[in-house]
Amino acid sequence: MQYVEENERLRAILGEWSTRAAKLERALEAERVSNMELQKNRAKLKRQSTREKIPDIPQSESSSIGVL
Repeated sequence: MQYVEENERLRAILGEWSTRAAKLERALEAERVSNMELQKNRAKLKRQSTREKIPDIPQSESSSIGVL
């Protein structure tokens, strides 16, 4: 009987830790997805920022446009 009780106790402990491990795995996966989204947004913002920093090429006064 002692072994049966000990076995039940150990199974309960194992079940609890398995539940905890599953919760942590779900949290970790959510964190990975969140990080991927943040990296995508960061790259997108960086591209936009780079485009905004490039100045327009000024037209010189001697441009052939409008000169006859």
